[in-house]
Amino acid sequence: SFLETPCSVSASEGFSFPSIIHETAIVSESASLSDGVIVSPMVIVGPNTKIGKLVYCNYQVGIGHDSVIGDFTQINPGAQIGGEVFVSPECLIGSNSTILQKAKLNTSITIGSGSVILGTKNKPGTLVPHYSKYLPF
Repeated sequence: SFLETPCSVSASEGFSFPSIIHETAIVSESASLSDGVIVSPMVIVGPNTKIGKLVYCNYQVGIGHDSVIGDFTQINPGAQIGGEVFVSPECLIGSNSTILQKAKLNTSITIGSGSVILGTKNKPGTLVPHYSKYLPF
């Protein structure tokens, strides 16, 4: 079952979305979740993490301490985000991908499933690992 957190109603917008957190998720008390965040089963959100508006954290996602996840980002099942990571708004983080500590996605980027990301990324696009490659023997 899911827990619904209260949301604020803005007079200029006319409505806002509630945040929904599954009862098996672990969200640090010092984490900050904006309106419309969905936290699925078995997600862990570390301390001092800031999650923007309408972010979707799918099953078994881990988000490390002091990370910032931008608005309208989707994090697919099993993705792991290290500590002190910055994710720009409107990113897509693929299933079972890993974003290593202190990485910065400074623009809207798609991370392909199974990718390992490190460092700073300033160019929009899609980052993927090598898939289904035949070995030479």
